[in-house]
Amino acid sequence: MTTPRLSIIVPNFNYGRYLGECLEAILAQSVQPLEVIVVDDGSTDDSVAVAERHVARAPHVRLIRHEANRGLFDAFATGLAEARGDYVYLHSSDDRVLPGFIERSLDLLARHPQAGLCCSDPASFEDGSSVIRRNALGWSDRPRFFSPVELAEVMAGGAVAGHTTIVRLDAFREAGGYRPELRWHCDWFAWLAVGFRHGVCYIPEALAAIRSHGASYGAAARTDRVQQREVLAAILRLLQSPEYRDLLPYFARGSVLSHFGDEVVRAVLGDPALWSVETLMLIQEPLHVWSRGIGQAIEGRTADARRADEDGVGLQAADAAIARGQWRRAYGLLARLARQHPGAETVEPFAGVAMLIGRDEAARRALDRALAQAPDDAALKGLQAGLDGRQTSAGRAEDGPAGFLAALDEVEVELARGARVTAAERLAAAIAAIAGGAGLARTAAAVWFRGAGAATRLADCVRGLAGTAARDAADRISLDHVESVVVFGAGEYGALARDLAHRCGWAVRYIVDNDRRRWDTLVDGIPVAGPDRLAAHDFDLIIVASRAHGPQIAEQLDALGMTHGFDYVSFLDPITVGPVELRLDVPGLDR
Repeated sequence: MTTPRLSIIVPNFNYGRYLGECLEAILAQSVQPLEVIVVDDGSTDDSVAVAERHVARAPHVRLIRHEANRGLFDAFATGLAEARGDYVYLHSSDDRVLPGFIERSLDLLARHPQAGLCCSDPASFEDGSSVIRRNALGWSDRPRFFSPVELAEVMAGGAVAGHTTIVRLDAFREAGGYRPELRWHCDWFAWLAVGFRHGVCYIPEALAAIRSHGASYGAAARTDRVQQREVLAAILRLLQSPEYRDLLPYFARGSVLSHFGDEVVRAVLGDPALWSVETLMLIQEPLHVWSRGIGQAIEGRTADARRADEDGVGLQAADAAIARGQWRRAYGLLARLARQHPGAETVEPFAGVAMLIGRDEAARRALDRALAQAPDDAALKGLQAGLDGRQTSAGRAEDGPAGFLAALDEVEVELARGARVTAAERLAAAIAAIAGGAGLARTAAAVWFRGAGAATRLADCVRGLAGTAARDAADRISLDHVESVVVFGAGEYGALARDLAHRCGWAVRYIVDNDRRRWDTLVDGIPVAGPDRLAAHDFDLIIVASRAHGPQIAEQLDALGMTHGFDYVSFLDPITVGPVELRLDVPGLDR
């Protein structure tokens, strides 16, 4: 097994006091890199002299000088242009590698050449201290390779620690390298882009450490909240661009933007161009946490909500599904609870989820039933008003985003003072100004920050403001996200649906049919099951493959909490897959 060739690039500007320690730690490694390229970016201290001493000692250490300071990105670019290795380690001159870093990392990469990078547990040390503090990621208890899907599963809001990362040079360049517009988060984005395209190797140990001091580039820059929000907005725009759109599902599944907390939520609220369904997928966890935090300040959860749930798990399970972005599971759980206990504490979160996924009529029916029993309930009336407001809202004020952010600051001040009523009034006024709809404003004031489903209402308000709700989209149903399907119907339409699935590259997991005689049999090698199997939600889409019984099947799926155009499509639906528009309707067949 050939050891991969490694180039270490060390950009430096006026860090002569740290550079010697950095280079000594590299030269003390049990396995040496192919080269160490020090790029001095116009330093005015003793950095050049320190680097030259190490060049004289070790022939694989090189020094490249910029006559004037050109910035960190230019320094990295200079080093990358000179790199001859298969892999590179971009090493800040104030950080330190620990014993075994190169040997352990290259050995694992040699055993998994498909990996885009290798990382280990992040660690840090205080300036002037030798004590290393490890922050275990907990992805595994042994060194191993993670595929992109596995990485998204274990990420859980975490990140790839850049100071521990050795990256394959071709994968790094293919991912766009360091993007200057992302500034102090450019390395964070680059490592995730490489990892979610090629997979990563991970070593559950501290093998490199970052120095904690306020003068570092990222630490100093992140204190500027305006600049930080600009960078976060740039990240969101990139993920929705053609160049990086393939990464969006992995970023969403791994909840990686939760790392930025309420700052990313405020970045979205301040930029209407980002108000999209894709953005909601990416920020669902910080959105949930942020709205819940404000909600607890306005009105805590009530015990009645838990008592209304007889088995004690339904609302908790729905909350968990909302936090993970599993809207169809949340809809199904809440639909059952709302039917069993049609009160404010169950109907309110159900209606919020229903409105989010475009099931306005289901929300309206549930609200009508609940209001028949509790006509004076303010929360239910607020939701009903909001539902009406969604249909009548007209435009947004020109200064909406800036005014809205300022209003949010005022709301938080009022909450800190304990002035809940004033806070609600200010919030209602802000929503009314930006949305142009009093109904939406009343919805926000009445129920935006209530317990179960709080994130859903917040997301729905953002979607309403952005004008991106499902009912306002084009008539065609986009199925670009689909990878696996279930075909409902084992007859001739079923055969056509299976053929379509194969041509679209979708895996047919199983067939569902209402005819018990077909259950537990195989059709073209695919198992047939009853409708109960759909409760597993182990698919991306259901294709209703029956003309004569299509409406009845749609009613079945609605009763299971499924949503047309979201969880299932029928042969009468026009759909798009990539750039191709399709229609599943085939004349002449009636079963």
